[in-house]
Amino acid sequence: VVFEDICDTCKPILLVENVVTDEKYRGKGIGRGMFEAIETWGREKECHYCVLVSGLQRTGAHKFYDAIGYSEVKGFKKYL
Repeated sequence: VVFEDICDTCKPILLVENVVTDEKYRGKGIGRGMFEAIETWGREKECHYCVLVSGLQRTGAHKFYDAIGYSEVKGFKKYL
């Protein structure tokens, strides 16, 4: 999802969440390719940065996200 930022540079922000690669396809470059496509699309939309949301318990996924250049930052969410 691309949404407008009303602060800082006022450039759009790319939001990515609910990313899962089936276990039998992990380690084959599918996730990396998926993120390359997502990030290319974000650049085409002139996004300033990408926010990636991942559950706390998904530690294996977090290692993958770190390997492809994402930094872990603190955030908050509230279910409605």
